[in-house]
Amino acid sequence: MRARLRAYADEPREAMIFFEQGLKERRFINEAATRYGFALALMRAKDYKRAQRELAILEPLAPANAAVSVLKGQLLTATGDTAGALRYYPGALAAHPNYRALVYDYADVLIANRQADAALRVLEKQMVQTPLDARLFALQAKAYASLGQRLLQHKALAESYLRRGYVGAAIEQLQLALRAGDGDFYQLSATEARLREI
Repeated sequence: MRARLRAYADEPREAMIFFEQGLKERRFINEAATRYGFALALMRAKDYKRAQRELAILEPLAPANAAVSVLKGQLLTATGDTAGALRYYPGALAAHPNYRALVYDYADVLIANRQADAALRVLEKQMVQTPLDARLFALQAKAYASLGQRLLQHKALAESYLRRGYVGAAIEQLQLALRAGDGDFYQLSATEARLREI
């Protein structure tokens, strides 16, 4: 995680130089962490070919590492290999159940590729484990928006805001949900009850 922070703290080029010099001069405590930081910096700099080469070296050094799995999925997405990303994420999640960074990224890829129903299933499964995660609800809102379900979109956004402590914004979203005009009786009743509760 220190390597991740370093890769994002500097400008991509500066981070690349830092990690590359560390690898060349063998100045590191942990080679896998240094290669991970280098691959992240390369990806940030959009040097995807070199990032893929680093990832190929990194994977045997850090087998079954959730952070490396996230990096691989993000790299597949960044390089435009959508089909590869869609094939990759289910296996990565099976290897690292409930690892939220994988859930976030997989849901995003599914939504971007018009598979919002599948994204909702992935998100709802994770919400059982971590019901206070605001980002899960924000992604749920995004999925509902792509399906044109405005009441549920605003209701999910309200839950996201509430978990961040923005009570006023949550109330506003629930009011928008009630005026959306596309919910059934059950959804409207649940939204009204949630508004009263808040």
